[in-house]
Amino acid sequence: MGSNNRKIFLAAIPDDIRSELNRLSRHNRIYDGLTFIAVFTSFFFLMWFSDYFYNNFLSAILFIVIQGFVLHTVAQMIHEYLVHDHFLVKYLKYPIVALVPLSPTQYNKIHIAHHKYFPNSPEDPDRAVNLPRSRLERILAFTFLNDLLLVPRRAKFYGEPQPPVQFTPSEKKHIQFELSLFIVLVLLAIILALVNHPVLLQGWLLPLIFGLPLFTGLRVFAEHSHVDESQPFGCGTNIRVPAILSITPYVVLFGEGHIVHHYYPHMPWYNCKKACDLLRPWMANASQKNRLFYSIWRWVQDGPHVNLSAR
Repeated sequence: MGSNNRKIFLAAIPDDIRSELNRLSRHNRIYDGLTFIAVFTSFFFLMWFSDYFYNNFLSAILFIVIQGFVLHTVAQMIHEYLVHDHFLVKYLKYPIVALVPLSPTQYNKIHIAHHKYFPNSPEDPDRAVNLPRSRLERILAFTFLNDLLLVPRRAKFYGEPQPPVQFTPSEKKHIQFELSLFIVLVLLAIILALVNHPVLLQGWLLPLIFGLPLFTGLRVFAEHSHVDESQPFGCGTNIRVPAILSITPYVVLFGEGHIVHHYYPHMPWYNCKKACDLLRPWMANASQKNRLFYSIWRWVQDGPHVNLSAR
C-alpha cells in the first residue's frame, strides 16, 4: 500500500530534510493568486488573438499545441488546488471546470483514492480506469481518440460498486452539474462558429481536442510508467524534470516531481523543484534513472508499470 511505502520513505529521510519539505509544502496565497491570473490571462489572450494564428497550417498547429499546454495547466490547477488545497475551491471552481471536461467532485474522490492505494494495490481507481492496456491505446494516449476509447471502461467502472470510491446521490448531482457546464460551453462554441464568430472554436475547442491530449499523454507516461513498485520511490517515474517545465505547474505531474507529489500532495508547484533537489540523492539510490525518449519508446512497447532495471 502507498501508506506503508510512505512510512519507509519518511524513515529514510533525515529530520532536517523532512522539516524543510514540510516548510516547502505551505502555500503562498500571493503566488497562488498570481498563478491563476497568469494562466487565465494567457488563455484568454491567446484565444482572443487566435485569428492571427489560423492564417496558415503551421502557425495553426503551433497555436493548438501552445494553447493545449495552457489548457493542460488549467487541468493541473484542478489537480492541485481543487483536490489537494481547498482554500480556492468555492471561489474559482466553476470558471475552471467549464474549460475542461473534468468534474472536481468526481476527480477528488478518484484521485485521493489513487494516492491511498498506489502503488501495489489493484484497488487504485486510476489504474482500473485510466491506464492504457494495449499497444494501440498507448500510442493513441497522445491523441483525443484515447479518451473516446476509455469512455466505455469509465462508464462501466462508475456503474459498479468500488471499495475506495462510492458517490452519494448529492455528489452525483454535483458531478452532472459540473460536466454540464463544459457541455454548454461546447454547444456555445459550435453555435458561435456557425454564425461566423469562431473565437471559442479556434481558441478553445480545437486546442482542447487536438492540443491538450499531447500533454495528457505525456503526463500519463511521466507519472507512473516504468516504476519498481517494491521500493518507496516506486510511486512515480524517476525522470528529471526538464528545466522548461520546472517553471510551470506541469512540474508536479512529471517524473521526479510526481514522486514528490505523492509523498507531499499539498506541495505547491512553485516549490516542487526545490523539493526534487532535496530528495534527488535518495531517489537516485532507490530507483533507476530513466531517459525520457527511450522510456517513452519502451512504454509504448511494453506498457506501464515495467521495471526497466529488471530487463
